[in-house]
Amino acid sequence: YEIWSEPNLRARWNNPLHPLTPASYGELLRASYTAIRTADMAARVVSAGLFPVGTSTEIAVNDREYLTGLYSAGLRDFSDAVGARPLGFGNSPDIVCCQSTEPSFVDAAPYYFLSTLSDYRGIMTQNGDTASQLWITGFGWGSSADTAPPPDEQIYVSYNTLEEQSLYTGRAFEVGAQLGFVGPMILTNLNGCAVGVDCYYSLIDVTGQARPVYDIVRILFTPAQ
Repeated sequence: YEIWSEPNLRARWNNPLHPLTPASYGELLRASYTAIRTADMAARVVSAGLFPVGTSTEIAVNDREYLTGLYSAGLRDFSDAVGARPLGFGNSPDIVCCQSTEPSFVDAAPYYFLSTLSDYRGIMTQNGDTASQLWITGFGWGSSADTAPPPDEQIYVSYNTLEEQSLYTGRAFEVGAQLGFVGPMILTNLNGCAVGVDCYYSLIDVTGQARPVYDIVRILFTPAQ
């Protein structure tokens, strides 16, 4: 069970009774963990994947700061794995900050898939939580190559061709496997274009045809004969 998603964003944690803080979300996680494990001792409880945020504001908290705060609130005691949403924006999954030459979303570690995973592991290690895995509860690379132009806040999807979307996704699975501390990796998404949600990240295009990324995923996860 992943408890919530992206609680470091006010848009996802939007209640005047609950401040945008790790301690506030920690109360929910603790209560959920206790209830779930009471009902099913074999269940695995994962903390919410955090949205990569470069700088904290009134409506978003830097994910590294937030994860550190969660450990201060007792994360080790009420989760079985640490959730992560290491988006790559327009940057390859095998480079770290700040090596990209794209025009924007390159100047902070949260914009890099590998930097996010490495930084989170560092925070886990600092808090003596090396026995836990990072579970990637959502990741992917968007592309607007075959869709309408993106809004300004998602301009990074225009940096990725369909071929790069495919290559980056395949490489990300390889990187995750090589790191040794990454558990399940959940790719976003199969058919968002069909329902008008996150179409840039969809494996299937607006006409219902498979994008190149679909074939990469199919090849990666087809059992060997």
